[in-house]
Amino acid sequence: MTGDLDDDFFYEPDFLDPPAAAALEGYLESAPRRDDPDLSVPTFAFFAPLVDGVRVAGRIEARAGWPVWDGHGPAPGAPMPPELETLAASVTDRLQTADGLRTPTSPAPNAFTSVYVDRYPAGGKFVAHTDRDIYGPVVAGVSIGPGSCTLTFLFEGKPVFEHELRPRSLYAFAGRLRAAPCLHQVTGVSDVRFAISFRYAATGHGDCVQ
Repeated sequence: MTGDLDDDFFYEPDFLDPPAAAALEGYLESAPRRDDPDLSVPTFAFFAPLVDGVRVAGRIEARAGWPVWDGHGPAPGAPMPPELETLAASVTDRLQTADGLRTPTSPAPNAFTSVYVDRYPAGGKFVAHTDRDIYGPVVAGVSIGPGSCTLTFLFEGKPVFEHELRPRSLYAFAGRLRAAPCLHQVTGVSDVRFAISFRYAATGHGDCVQ
């Protein structure tokens, strides 16, 4: 992987002010939790995701909006909670006016309509992966809680770009960092951290009215 990968990454360290971040953290900590990740339950709730029938360690997740992955393809999730819908609009507005993400491979995003929230304990992690191709070319995230972490991008198993994600920060990636064969992973979570990840449907996957 060659070229200046900074062109495909955007970071704003103090996107949320402390009161707004604290309010979001309180809301997410109070969100319901359940054992069953069944998408037919129309409630935004945290659960331990399954991979090949085995519960994932190191994080729990909640999801909402359109599209989410139901194990087979794109599907409508629970309605996006107002707190996250408001945040999604703020993130969309910020990135559409940002100096970053303005190259042919890193366009300004569409409106974000899908949200995943991962809650990491200290020492939590997310294994190396590429986001599914049901999602569009820009992925954005907001970090909430006292914990920080390292977001690392890998190509052929070797780190090619990494960035520390601090509390209250906004980050986004696109282009070469978004697409296969590049992978990304989360490590070094220092304390409880909520990663609020926003996406939208890729071209050809249509819209869904909930």
